[in-house]
Amino acid sequence: MARPPITTHVLDLVNGKPASGIDVHLHQGDKLIADGTTNEDGRVESWSQDYSLATGKYRLVFNVEP
Repeated sequence: MARPPITTHVLDLVNGKPASGIDVHLHQGDKLIADGTTNEDGRVESWSQDYSLATGKYRLVFNVEP
């Protein structure tokens, strides 16, 4: 499987291990481009939809609670 063009790695610094089950949203400006969830290794392996990247600013939003 090809690696997605934007990747992330989420770590739980309190417990010293990868953070699994975190919902992640990829935005370009105010537009939601794709969603994903971190796996056991704290990485998003695939996004909810295919997207193409143009030069610009992108934002990842992580849904976490204390």
